Amino acid sequence: MNNRPLLITIACGLLTAFFAVAPVGLGGLGSLLWVFMLVPLFVASLSLGPRLAGVAGLIALFLIAVLMGIEPAMLIAILFVGPALYVGYVAGLSRDDNGDGVLEWYPLSKILFQVALIVSIGFVLIGVVIGDRFSETSKELEELMRAAPTATQQVREMASSLVKAVPLLVPFSLILLYLYSMALGARFSRAIAASGQHGSSRPKDHLPSQVALPFGAAGIFGASIAVILIGGDSTLGVLGMVFAGAFGMMFIAVGLATIHSLTEGMAGRGVILFALYFVLLIFGVALVLLLILGLAETLLGLRARRAGVPPTT
Repeated sequence: MNNRPLLITIACGLLTAFFAVAPVGLGGLGSLLWVFMLVPLFVASLSLGPRLAGVAGLIALFLIAVLMGIEPAMLIAILFVGPALYVGYVAGLSRDDNGDGVLEWYPLSKILFQVALIVSIGFVLIGVVIGDRFSETSKELEELMRAAPTATQQVREMASSLVKAVPLLVPFSLILLYLYSMALGARFSRAIAASGQHGSSRPKDHLPSQVALPFGAAGIFGASIAVILIGGDSTLGVLGMVFAGAFGMMFIAVGLATIHSLTEGMAGRGVILFALYFVLLIFGVALVLLLILGLAETLLGLRARRAGVPPTT
């Protein structure tokens, strides 16, 4: 009997729980480890299938509930464990329409769209659960910052703006977390497959050409911006910020992939990409330009036009 899949399942569950509770016991180091919480779940989902991945998720949630409490475990289940297991499941879907043995895998564009949608809805659900407490904490934090004797008026206003921008910034950051966790999980899963031990059979996606979003994503992003402008600081405006943050980060990823694709085969490509990432680290406004490029790619099909094929929806 081959016990390796079961051992991988248990290991993924234990690692997920460890990374989730690490900030509680390890402080700053734990916070760094926390950002890898989703990687073991994606490894389990892509390598072992939905059933064993579900077992890994249950192991993680049980340990988190014991160590941190029921409510934190519920929040992690809504925002992380459930979505990661679902994404891993759909990433493993394929079909053979022509009966020639050539598999068509679930499109990466649909996976990314669903990730943005799930993160947005999950964050809204969490807002419903802890909304009153978050509002109280935000007000207390703003009052504390305003009362700080060493803080200048500019610093106080900036701190107040950051608190108000949490519904935008957190989904934005969560999408980034999902993107690199999916990439790392897929890489580990392919390594497991290469060793002949139940790894992912999905071929490696060519990210420069396949990181994309359907037209509907642009509609959702545009609607969310309109809702922010109309709703302001109201509940409606906060709802718009959640969706704008999640889909905005996804469009930035599409813009980045577009640059990688358009520069393929170009002389000095390495220098161009190095300069791009350097600018991104120094100037945050470059993210806005990437977002616009991602929107343009989605609506106009820039990569397809360069390749001489009709844009797809």
